[in-house]
Amino acid sequence: LDTAPGYPPYNIERTGENAYRITLAVAGFGEADLSLEAKENTLTIKGEKQVKQDNSAEVLYQGIAARAFERQFQQSVYQL
Repeated sequence: LDTAPGYPPYNIERTGENAYRITLAVAGFGEADLSLEAKENTLTIKGEKQVKQDNSAEVLYQGIAARAFERQFQQSVYQL
């Protein structure tokens, strides 16, 4: 799993007094490759690319990395 502090890049927006939106840039990942877990005051988002069995296409260049990651967001008592 990638533990680099900047991967994947993300935005946090305040959408209301006590409402927030987190947006992650996860190019190359499909919905089935992502998992979300909300537990206590922590949101955990994991990404792991599923093995593709499609042999009909030959990849000539792969510039979109699909490395596994885990990112956690904690709700602070001081708020964001």
